[in-house]
Amino acid sequence: MKASFLKVKIKKVPGHLYYPKELPLQPLYQTLAEQLYAWQWHYYQVPQTTVTTQDVVLDCGCAEGSFTFLIQSTAKHIYAIEPLPAYVKGLQKTFAESNNVSIIEKALGSKQEQAYIKNAGIASAITDEPTNTPVTIDTLDNVCRDY
Repeated sequence: MKASFLKVKIKKVPGHLYYPKELPLQPLYQTLAEQLYAWQWHYYQVPQTTVTTQDVVLDCGCAEGSFTFLIQSTAKHIYAIEPLPAYVKGLQKTFAESNNVSIIEKALGSKQEQAYIKNAGIASAITDEPTNTPVTIDTLDNVCRDY
């Protein structure tokens, strides 16, 4: 089955963010509000963490990729790390033309292992119980070394 996406346009930001139609919209609205308004606690572009043209960024558990999307024209390179297949497909579509974004389809943890995802969109969780969504877990150290 071919994936279907919402094509999201954010004012003053070039390009489009592709969000899987199969996932609920509320988390997208919440995430965008957190990323776009400086008074939100999840707003990252504060003086202490402003991304510059020399920065290599790891967006760990990037979900739909809104932070990566907002900084892609600024950062030197971004590694968008996300294990959920629906989000990964959206990331691939969103950043298909980007030469400074690499998508890594993994989860991060304290050791290398195989597990499963209990799929619940942005509230998904890693589990040992078998599901239809296997996931590779790797360490941040390994990802930094390998990429």
